Amino acid sequence: MLTVTHVTYNSVQLNWQPAKDGAEVDQYWVYQENTLVAALNGDTTYYEVKELSPHSTYHFSLIAVNDDGSQSATKDVTVTTAANQDETLLFNRFDGTILDFDQHRILWKQTGDQVLWLFNRANQSQTMVHDATMAGAPYTIGAAKLSADGVVYSILGKAVNTRYWKDGADQRYWDGWEWGYLHEVNGNYAVFTFGAADVTTGGSRTLPSSDFENAYRFDLSYDGTVAYTDPTSESSLYLSLPDGTLTTYDPSSNYQTYSGALTDGKNMIYKVLKVDNGSDSMWSLRVRSTDQRITEETELALNPYAQDEFADPRKSYRISNGWIAYNKYNQDGDSWTLYVRSPEGEEKQASFLSGHVNIEQLGPDGTVAYSIQNQTYLYSAPKGKLIHTSTGPGTFHYIDGTWYRLDGNSLFAVQTDHSDTTAPVWTAENPLTVTDVTYMSAVLAWQPAADTEGVTLYRIYQNDTPIDTVTGSVYSYEVDGLTPSTAYKFTLEAEDAAGNKSANSPSVTVTTNAYAPVDSTAPVWPDGPVLTAADVTYNSVQLNWQPAADDMGVDSYEIYKDDSLLASVSGSVYSYTALGLFPETAYGFAVQAKDAAGNASLKSKVMSVTTSAYHPLPNPYMDLKVKPGFVQVGSTLDLVVKAEEAEDLYAFLADMKYSPQQVKLKEVWLSPSFGTEGKDAVFSRKLQDGRARLAGALLGPVPGRSGSLQLMTIRFQVLAKGPVVFTLDPNTEVADSQGQTRKLGTPVMLELVISDPDFDKDGKIGLSDLVLISRHSGTSEGQPGYDKAYDLNFDRMIDSQDVQYVAGKVAAGSA
Repeated sequence: MLTVTHVTYNSVQLNWQPAKDGAEVDQYWVYQENTLVAALNGDTTYYEVKELSPHSTYHFSLIAVNDDGSQSATKDVTVTTAANQDETLLFNRFDGTILDFDQHRILWKQTGDQVLWLFNRANQSQTMVHDATMAGAPYTIGAAKLSADGVVYSILGKAVNTRYWKDGADQRYWDGWEWGYLHEVNGNYAVFTFGAADVTTGGSRTLPSSDFENAYRFDLSYDGTVAYTDPTSESSLYLSLPDGTLTTYDPSSNYQTYSGALTDGKNMIYKVLKVDNGSDSMWSLRVRSTDQRITEETELALNPYAQDEFADPRKSYRISNGWIAYNKYNQDGDSWTLYVRSPEGEEKQASFLSGHVNIEQLGPDGTVAYSIQNQTYLYSAPKGKLIHTSTGPGTFHYIDGTWYRLDGNSLFAVQTDHSDTTAPVWTAENPLTVTDVTYMSAVLAWQPAADTEGVTLYRIYQNDTPIDTVTGSVYSYEVDGLTPSTAYKFTLEAEDAAGNKSANSPSVTVTTNAYAPVDSTAPVWPDGPVLTAADVTYNSVQLNWQPAADDMGVDSYEIYKDDSLLASVSGSVYSYTALGLFPETAYGFAVQAKDAAGNASLKSKVMSVTTSAYHPLPNPYMDLKVKPGFVQVGSTLDLVVKAEEAEDLYAFLADMKYSPQQVKLKEVWLSPSFGTEGKDAVFSRKLQDGRARLAGALLGPVPGRSGSLQLMTIRFQVLAKGPVVFTLDPNTEVADSQGQTRKLGTPVMLELVISDPDFDKDGKIGLSDLVLISRHSGTSEGQPGYDKAYDLNFDRMIDSQDVQYVAGKVAAGSA
């Protein structure tokens, strides 16, 4: 069997008995999460696993390997590490839940709620208290508690019954029809729905007007005293002593309802609803003696009725051995503070953080466990300081001088007597800064302080007076309620769980802004039409509006479509294009102006717009054009790809082929008429020898381009004379803003002739060449006499520019 001991926050010890299978064990293999972490000699019986994480669950396995290589069956165990270095795991069952425990025993229920076990902490043995599966019926274990020397538990099935178990057998039995459900056990006493009983003697007593549904309406002390209120009317307070004496307390004048009675056997604490004419109802928290020697009530706190909302009074106050822990509401700060009152009446503040405090346990020595903001603290009233802090889940319990943390199936002992005398230190050069300063507030931010045991809280001072505290995991704080144009000094102090406070605490000084008058005036629209429409298409419309006027300036405009907010733009923008509309559909648009203070104008008069009918995207008509210019071998040639009569052209893919023997592709760029690459459009190039695939698209929810426009320019270098053909492949396609695509369908070709002015091929450019081109001048493409060989600048006409170019060559004597 594989067991776990010495569980800390970062290590565990695995233990096992030597394997006995008739063969000699050569090695033991230890696995962590199916990963081999150790191979140990065959005479080893334990292994310590280190460098684990706090409050983390791990699965370990052990395999014995014999000298012949054979392996034993795998032994497995799962364990959760402690939350911090002050905790030690005492008991862990991953197949059940711990129900109760004391200094000697642990009562736990196996998964499935049918088997109840008692664990002996001294000798680590276990005894089965009850196995409901043996009854042959669908019975389960209900409530179960430890008594002083046994176990009291309930069996749930067709009926309810409660049993007292001791020395291996059931000793007594209570029928559910008569007694109801088991709610609480303390010492040798138990409280049921309809009464209380001494489980050892069987003696019982009725509790008039009880009928408890849960433990929220009563409290049971170790000596058998029961304090409770009537769960129906709550008009009276009852105190039942073990000898059967019953005392009833009725509200005095100005009081009408009792609630939440708790007792430690010596004193009783409870709430009474106080009603004043013309004032809100308040809960008055009061304490009185149970032995009648002191009949006067003492008021501890007066809390708002609506704020004190916990159903379980133990979350708000507790009593133990004369010590009282209770919450007080601070109406000015809308916050709660926990106080601890000694048996002599001395009161000490126990919590220093904002938020509602949940009390978990109060020890008989005046140490209280409470949680706030997902963290648990132990505060010692006699010592006047925090003695422990924990972020682990579960609840804290005090038993015979030791604090424990119970987390479902794991029980940890908490060390609180260690001595920590090292104060937190500030390691950053300027740890405290201030931002977001207004005329009445500022935000403080800081770098964490360092501490050997961890920082528990930060205390904020304003002009050397403490104003608030936050947990050690919070690094910012907003200060409000400041005065305009006033200088303030803020100081930050770090404190650990032992109460050590940082020295040389950082400070910062800030002056608030001047007072800004309250803006309560809304923007107004000018007279006349405010909202107009333009560029209405089948799926979009451009909205334009007149600027609104505001004494502090317009901050934003909100655009509404059919009474629903469509968009918001800044106060300097006066147009918006609504996209994603449906064809042939009527829409109502309106605009509203707002200033920085949130004041809103009246909405403009609703303008109705009907979108146009949708026409499918026609097959694209694309063209290739060469930029005019004289070209010769070695010079560059610019080719333009154009879209003619485009409608909502949002993206394109051009597939171009050319003669690589004649020209070499040098560069490609997007035309501004379509978009600017990297700003409002994207452009991609895939270049091969003799082929180029070029893709472009617009960015954002904008309409596509329409009309005749250039898409891109492609620059080639001329390599040789002769004809060169450029072709747009039929797979070239375009897409509209709705994602519909259309292909070119037929190729688009452009044929050019790269030539020089040696038209007569005599090896030189002379007068005969000048005469030949002059005789073709005045003709254009498509006219008789036009020959593209004489169109030297590719402008589709032979004119004086071409003739002048040849004349220049003749005069220069070009060969």
